[in-house]
Amino acid sequence: GERRRRMKRPPRLLLVVLAAAVPLSAGAWELDERAKLFGSEAWLPENDLERSFYGSPAYDASADLRSMFRDSIGSWRLIVDHTLLYEVGDTYAFTSVPEETLDQTPRGDQRRYVDLTWQLEDGERHEILHRFDRLAIEYRAQRWGVTVGRMAVSWGSGIVFQAIDLFAPFAPTTVDRDYKPGEDLILADGLFEGGSDWEVLGVF
Repeated sequence: GERRRRMKRPPRLLLVVLAAAVPLSAGAWELDERAKLFGSEAWLPENDLERSFYGSPAYDASADLRSMFRDSIGSWRLIVDHTLLYEVGDTYAFTSVPEETLDQTPRGDQRRYVDLTWQLEDGERHEILHRFDRLAIEYRAQRWGVTVGRMAVSWGSGIVFQAIDLFAPFAPTTVDRDYKPGEDLILADGLFEGGSDWEVLGVF
């Protein structure tokens, strides 16, 4: 099959909802930005197929701009993370996992329930796209809460590998672990009076 998909336009309803969220908000909101550059240099052996096309060493790079918007109104909270990604390099056409970038962060939604990734430009050695890695609404009561939409979720803990983290766990070789990929989900959680907690999670 083809490695890249055709350019798709964002749904108008989604853009209208996000545009209306800021001016109508009466609560406390915040907007953070993060820029990331990532590069690699690979010395390829003589029998490597990529070397026959591009020689050795092979150079690759990516640039990622992440915008993180949060808005709270009473018990409700809106969470929106948008990513603009530019990826270029010698070995770009040979990427073994088309859904992942050079630094192993997601760049597609083929395995998610809702496709929130749109391609802006695609070439032989580069790609520009944007996607929503977080798009969720959260309601918090005194002892319980519900989250609906795209959000990161983690179960268990560990230094290199989380054995019981079943939903989009980080690979042991992932370099950037600041932001775990979001999944389309419904999450309900709460606290008992004794201090124990419960969670009911559905990932689509």
